[in-house]
Amino acid sequence: MKEWWSRRRIKAAQFVFLVGAMKSGTSSLGRAMARHADIAVGMAKEPQYFVTHNPLVDSPSGYLENWKARDLKARYLLDASTGYSKFPNFGDSAGLIADATKGAKIIYIMRDPIKRIESQVAHNVTRGRLDIERYEARHNHDFYHHYLITSSYAAQLKQYSQRFPKADMLLLSFEDMLAEPNETLTQVWQFLDLEPLAAESEFNHRNARRSVPQEFEGPILSDAIKAYLHDALAADMAELSSTWGVDTTKWGFK
Repeated sequence: MKEWWSRRRIKAAQFVFLVGAMKSGTSSLGRAMARHADIAVGMAKEPQYFVTHNPLVDSPSGYLENWKARDLKARYLLDASTGYSKFPNFGDSAGLIADATKGAKIIYIMRDPIKRIESQVAHNVTRGRLDIERYEARHNHDFYHHYLITSSYAAQLKQYSQRFPKADMLLLSFEDMLAEPNETLTQVWQFLDLEPLAAESEFNHRNARRSVPQEFEGPILSDAIKAYLHDALAADMAELSSTWGVDTTKWGFK
Protein backbone atom coordinates (compact mmCIF):
# COMPACT_ATOMS: atom_id res chain seq x y z
CA MET A 1 0.00 0.00 0.00
CA LYS A 2 2.85 2.40 0.82
CA GLU A 3 4.44 2.01 -2.61
CA TRP A 4 1.08 2.40 -4.38
CA TRP A 5 0.48 5.63 -2.47
CA SER A 6 4.01 6.84 -3.14
CA ARG A 7 3.57 6.28 -6.86
CA ARG A 8 0.41 8.40 -6.72
CA ARG A 9 2.28 11.17 -4.89
CA ILE A 10 5.06 11.12 -7.50
CA LYS A 11 2.47 11.36 -10.28
CA ALA A 12 0.78 14.29 -8.51
CA ALA A 13 3.99 16.25 -7.86
CA GLN A 14 5.47 18.77 -10.32
CA PHE A 15 9.04 17.83 -11.19
CA VAL A 16 11.79 19.66 -13.02
CA PHE A 17 14.59 17.36 -14.14
CA LEU A 18 18.05 18.80 -14.75
CA VAL A 19 19.24 15.77 -16.66
CA GLY A 20 22.78 16.66 -17.75
CA ALA A 21 25.06 16.43 -19.58
CA MET A 22 27.58 15.45 -16.92
CA LYS A 23 30.41 18.00 -16.37
CA SER A 24 28.44 20.73 -18.12
CA GLY A 25 27.64 22.86 -15.09
CA THR A 26 24.63 20.95 -13.75
CA SER A 27 25.78 21.39 -10.15
CA SER A 28 26.29 25.13 -10.61
CA LEU A 29 22.91 25.56 -12.25
CA GLY A 30 21.24 23.34 -9.65
CA ARG A 31 22.64 25.48 -6.81
CA ALA A 32 21.38 28.63 -8.51
CA MET A 33 17.91 27.14 -9.04
CA ALA A 34 17.80 25.98 -5.41
CA ARG A 35 17.80 29.64 -4.32
CA HIS A 36 14.24 29.99 -5.57
CA ALA A 37 11.58 29.51 -2.91
CA ASP A 38 9.34 27.65 -5.36
CA ILE A 39 11.95 24.97 -6.10
CA ALA A 40 12.68 22.24 -3.55
CA VAL A 41 15.98 20.39 -3.79
CA GLY A 42 16.26 17.01 -2.14
CA MET A 43 18.92 15.93 0.33
CA ALA A 44 20.73 14.22 -2.54
CA LYS A 45 21.11 16.40 -5.65
CA GLU A 46 21.32 13.30 -7.83
CA PRO A 47 18.96 10.62 -6.47
CA GLN A 48 19.46 8.57 -9.66
CA TYR A 49 16.08 6.88 -9.29
CA PHE A 50 15.05 6.72 -12.94
CA VAL A 51 17.95 4.55 -14.07
CA THR A 52 18.40 0.82 -14.44
CA HIS A 53 22.16 0.87 -13.74
CA ASN A 54 22.98 1.14 -10.02
CA PRO A 55 20.03 3.30 -8.89
CA LEU A 56 20.67 4.97 -5.55
CA VAL A 57 17.07 4.34 -4.46
CA ASP A 58 14.91 1.50 -5.73
CA SER A 59 11.39 2.28 -4.51
CA PRO A 60 8.86 5.11 -4.95
CA SER A 61 8.79 5.74 -1.20
CA GLY A 62 12.57 5.84 -1.04
CA TYR A 63 12.61 8.37 -3.86
CA LEU A 64 10.12 10.67 -2.12
CA GLU A 65 12.11 10.45 1.11
CA ASN A 66 14.84 12.42 -0.66
CA TRP A 67 12.68 15.50 0.03
CA LYS A 68 11.39 16.67 3.39
CA ALA A 69 7.65 16.30 3.87
CA ARG A 70 7.02 20.04 3.62
CA ASP A 71 9.02 20.20 0.37
CA LEU A 72 6.62 17.84 -1.39
CA LYS A 73 4.13 20.73 -1.60
CA ALA A 74 6.59 23.01 -3.41
CA ARG A 75 5.81 24.31 -6.88
CA TYR A 76 8.66 22.19 -8.27
CA LEU A 77 10.74 19.30 -7.00
CA LEU A 78 14.23 19.41 -8.54
CA ASP A 79 16.00 16.19 -9.52
CA ALA A 80 19.42 16.92 -11.05
CA SER A 81 20.61 13.39 -11.86
CA THR A 82 23.06 13.41 -14.77
CA GLY A 83 22.60 9.66 -15.14
CA TYR A 84 19.31 10.43 -16.86
CA SER A 85 21.19 11.44 -20.04
CA LYS A 86 23.39 8.36 -20.45
CA PHE A 87 21.15 6.28 -22.68
CA PRO A 88 21.43 3.35 -23.28
CA ASN A 89 24.06 2.63 -20.60
CA PHE A 90 21.83 3.71 -17.70
CA GLY A 91 18.56 2.57 -19.25
CA ASP A 92 15.56 4.42 -20.68
CA SER A 93 15.40 7.24 -18.15
CA ALA A 94 13.16 9.36 -20.38
CA GLY A 95 10.62 6.56 -20.55
CA LEU A 96 10.78 5.87 -16.82
CA ILE A 97 10.28 9.55 -16.00
CA ALA A 98 7.40 9.90 -18.46
CA ASP A 99 5.64 6.84 -17.05
CA ALA A 100 6.03 7.88 -13.39
CA THR A 101 5.37 11.62 -13.56
CA LYS A 102 2.90 14.04 -15.11
CA GLY A 103 3.79 17.34 -16.73
CA ALA A 104 7.50 17.12 -15.90
CA LYS A 105 9.86 19.81 -17.17
CA ILE A 106 13.21 18.81 -18.66
CA ILE A 107 16.34 21.01 -18.62
CA TYR A 108 19.36 19.79 -20.59
CA ILE A 109 22.63 21.71 -20.42
CA MET A 110 25.41 21.03 -22.92
CA ARG A 111 29.07 21.91 -23.29
CA ASP A 112 31.76 21.68 -25.96
CA PRO A 113 31.51 17.88 -26.24
CA ILE A 114 35.24 17.24 -26.41
CA LYS A 115 36.02 19.52 -23.47
CA ARG A 116 33.20 17.78 -21.61
CA ILE A 117 34.90 14.42 -22.18
CA GLU A 118 38.22 15.85 -21.01
CA SER A 119 36.58 17.13 -17.83
CA GLN A 120 34.84 13.80 -17.20
CA VAL A 121 38.13 11.90 -17.49
CA ALA A 122 39.67 14.32 -14.96
CA HIS A 123 36.62 13.87 -12.73
CA ASN A 124 37.03 10.09 -12.80
CA VAL A 125 40.69 10.45 -11.83
CA THR A 126 39.90 12.66 -8.84
CA ARG A 127 37.17 10.25 -7.71
CA GLY A 128 39.57 7.30 -7.85
CA ARG A 129 37.70 5.62 -10.70
CA LEU A 130 40.80 5.49 -12.89
CA ASP A 131 44.11 4.10 -11.73
CA ILE A 132 47.33 4.79 -13.62
CA GLU A 133 47.01 1.69 -15.80
CA ARG A 134 43.43 2.44 -16.84
CA TYR A 135 44.28 6.11 -17.26
CA GLU A 136 46.99 5.26 -19.77
CA ALA A 137 44.32 3.51 -21.86
CA ARG A 138 43.00 6.97 -22.76
CA HIS A 139 45.31 6.85 -25.77
CA ASN A 140 43.11 4.11 -27.26
CA HIS A 141 39.85 4.72 -29.08
CA ASP A 142 37.99 1.96 -27.20
CA PHE A 143 38.46 3.89 -23.95
CA TYR A 144 35.97 6.56 -25.06
CA HIS A 145 32.83 4.52 -25.80
CA HIS A 146 30.96 5.59 -22.64
CA TYR A 147 32.28 9.15 -22.83
CA LEU A 148 31.05 9.52 -26.41
CA ILE A 149 27.56 8.35 -25.44
CA THR A 150 27.28 11.13 -22.87
CA SER A 151 28.56 13.72 -25.36
CA SER A 152 26.13 12.59 -28.08
CA TYR A 153 23.64 15.29 -27.23
CA ALA A 154 21.25 14.79 -30.14
CA ALA A 155 20.98 11.08 -29.37
CA GLN A 156 20.20 11.82 -25.72
CA LEU A 157 17.65 14.51 -26.58
CA LYS A 158 15.91 12.15 -28.99
CA GLN A 159 14.93 9.92 -26.07
CA TYR A 160 13.18 12.83 -24.37
CA SER A 161 11.59 14.32 -27.49
CA GLN A 162 9.84 10.99 -28.06
CA ARG A 163 8.16 11.23 -24.66
CA PHE A 164 7.89 14.96 -23.88
CA PRO A 165 6.66 17.98 -25.85
CA LYS A 166 9.45 20.28 -26.96
CA ALA A 167 7.66 23.07 -25.08
CA ASP A 168 8.50 21.17 -21.87
CA MET A 169 12.20 20.94 -22.72
CA LEU A 170 14.78 23.70 -22.24
CA LEU A 171 18.24 23.50 -23.81
CA LEU A 172 21.09 25.52 -22.32
CA SER A 173 24.84 25.73 -22.84
CA PHE A 174 27.63 25.71 -20.27
CA GLU A 175 29.49 28.43 -22.15
CA ASP A 176 26.49 30.78 -22.18
CA MET A 177 25.84 30.06 -18.52
CA LEU A 178 29.34 31.21 -17.56
CA ALA A 179 29.37 34.19 -19.92
CA GLU A 180 25.81 35.39 -19.25
CA PRO A 181 24.52 33.96 -15.96
CA ASN A 182 21.62 36.40 -15.72
CA GLU A 183 20.35 35.60 -19.18
CA THR A 184 20.59 31.86 -18.49
CA LEU A 185 18.60 32.10 -15.27
CA THR A 186 16.05 34.34 -16.97
CA GLN A 187 15.47 31.54 -19.46
CA VAL A 188 15.03 29.08 -16.59
CA TRP A 189 12.53 31.25 -14.70
CA GLN A 190 10.53 31.95 -17.84
CA PHE A 191 10.54 28.26 -18.79
CA LEU A 192 9.20 27.35 -15.33
CA ASP A 193 6.85 30.35 -15.19
CA LEU A 194 8.44 31.57 -11.95
CA GLU A 195 9.10 35.05 -10.65
CA PRO A 196 12.74 35.97 -11.32
CA LEU A 197 15.23 36.31 -8.50
CA ALA A 198 17.75 39.09 -7.98
CA ALA A 199 20.53 39.24 -10.54
CA GLU A 200 23.22 36.57 -10.43
CA SER A 201 26.66 38.02 -11.18
CA GLU A 202 28.31 34.64 -11.77
CA PHE A 203 27.94 30.93 -11.26
CA ASN A 204 30.06 29.21 -8.65
CA HIS A 205 31.61 26.68 -11.01
CA ARG A 206 34.29 24.31 -9.76
CA ASN A 207 36.88 22.75 -12.05
CA ALA A 208 37.62 19.17 -10.96
CA ARG A 209 40.95 19.14 -12.78
CA ARG A 210 42.53 21.43 -10.21
CA SER A 211 42.81 18.49 -7.83
CA VAL A 212 44.15 15.87 -10.24
CA PRO A 213 46.98 13.97 -8.46
CA GLN A 214 50.48 14.85 -9.64
CA GLU A 215 51.14 11.42 -11.17
CA PHE A 216 48.22 12.00 -13.54
CA GLU A 217 49.36 15.43 -14.69
CA GLY A 218 49.92 16.23 -18.36
CA PRO A 219 47.59 16.54 -21.37
CA ILE A 220 44.50 14.42 -20.82
CA LEU A 221 43.55 14.28 -24.49
CA SER A 222 46.17 14.17 -27.22
CA ASP A 223 45.61 16.03 -30.48
CA ALA A 224 45.11 12.68 -32.21
CA ILE A 225 42.41 11.64 -29.74
CA LYS A 226 40.69 15.02 -30.03
CA ALA A 227 40.60 14.56 -33.81
CA TYR A 228 39.13 11.07 -33.36
CA LEU A 229 36.47 12.34 -30.95
CA HIS A 230 35.59 15.19 -33.30
CA ASP A 231 35.04 12.77 -36.18
CA ALA A 232 33.09 10.36 -33.96
CA LEU A 233 30.72 13.14 -32.85
CA ALA A 234 30.33 14.90 -36.22
CA ALA A 235 27.05 13.20 -37.21
CA ASP A 236 25.47 13.78 -33.80
CA MET A 237 26.50 17.43 -33.82
CA ALA A 238 25.00 17.85 -37.31
CA GLU A 239 21.74 16.36 -36.00
CA LEU A 240 21.87 18.65 -32.97
CA SER A 241 22.19 21.65 -35.28
CA SER A 242 19.50 20.65 -37.79
CA THR A 243 16.90 19.30 -35.36
CA TRP A 244 17.42 21.52 -32.32
CA GLY A 245 18.95 24.66 -33.81
CA VAL A 246 22.03 24.51 -31.59
CA ASP A 247 25.00 26.48 -32.90
CA THR A 248 27.68 23.79 -32.91
CA THR A 249 30.20 25.94 -34.79
CA LYS A 250 31.25 27.45 -31.46
CA TRP A 251 32.48 23.93 -30.59
CA GLY A 252 34.37 23.53 -33.87
CA PHE A 253 31.71 21.59 -35.79
CA LYS A 254 30.12 22.53 -39.10
